[in-house]
Amino acid sequence: MKQTKRNITLIESMIVIAIIGIVLAVALPAWQASNIKAQLTKVASAVEPIKQGVGNFVRQNGSTPSAPIATTGDWTILGLGASGPAPITEIAGYTVTASTGEIVVTLCPDCIKKGIDGHIIKWTPTLVASGVTWAVTSSSADPALLSAIKKWK
Repeated sequence: MKQTKRNITLIESMIVIAIIGIVLAVALPAWQASNIKAQLTKVASAVEPIKQGVGNFVRQNGSTPSAPIATTGDWTILGLGASGPAPITEIAGYTVTASTGEIVVTLCPDCIKKGIDGHIIKWTPTLVASGVTWAVTSSSADPALLSAIKKWK
């Protein structure tokens, strides 16, 4: 019995490359959207201790902090220690606005996505009988960011 060696033809190679291209064309945008969503979730999670600190301050004092707190400021008034919230790559800076308690987060440039990078997200507290409710706004009109902040409270 004689075995014959069979090689892959050019057509078969082109078909495999075309299939890989189609799979990538479908999978890559979905992966990018998922990655952006994960980074924005990381931003929301990083702000959560600040929201809790402002809420606790309001419950204990009946008002929001009277002095602004910036990224390099002393965050002990909100129970976050002197150094404040843990730094993450997606956030360039945090600020809590004096008298309103508004949390202002500046996203870093070139970290998430063009159209989102460098923009500002604001968490604005409203004092209610049960504590604090939060409204979230952004300086970006990017659909991925707007979709994410609709879910944040």
